[in-house]
Amino acid sequence: MASAIDGSGVQSSDRWFAVPRPIRNLFDLFPLQVLASEELPARAPAAARRRAALYVFADDEEAALGKPSYNPSCLKWQTVLKMAGIDFEVVPSNNHASPSGALPFLLPPSSPSPRSSAPLTGEKIHKYAREHAVRELPVVTSPRIEAYHALLTQRIRPAWLYALYLLPANAPLLGSLYLPSSIFLRTPIHHTLHAAATA
Repeated sequence: MASAIDGSGVQSSDRWFAVPRPIRNLFDLFPLQVLASEELPARAPAAARRRAALYVFADDEEAALGKPSYNPSCLKWQTVLKMAGIDFEVVPSNNHASPSGALPFLLPPSSPSPRSSAPLTGEKIHKYAREHAVRELPVVTSPRIEAYHALLTQRIRPAWLYALYLLPANAPLLGSLYLPSSIFLRTPIHHTLHAAATA
């Protein structure tokens, strides 16, 4: 398909993509400047991780001491890694920092392979714990263990979700544990948590 040429010698198809003169004049008044790069934030990770990092819901001070997370899902994987004898650090985080949108996630120690330093979530954390365990993880299958697992997943967890996310009396606790201080973010995140707990 041939493009028509107007009286100025410019192809008409090029005119569709040309920046209009008033906008071009405006940008000429404010030329592009490249600023020097800034220092990384103090909490930015080091170039190389010597040990695994488990990102969980936790208080900054308690995470520095390696104390347990207050979130049941995070606590579960923290316990698995401890039982396996894996050396890891606890890093306080939130769902927005997670590659999957949910905590916890594990960053293995740094290595030259980009595949081995990819974030691990869910059962991949369990697989990592089995493969790198200092102490072998026990494989216990019994009707009693299955009964406890069913009790935890079908009765205790829903009760915990209701008590923390839906009970108005626990709204201050929910706010201090999971919600940001920004009023603009607090309300939408609270609605998201409420919807997730009722789903």
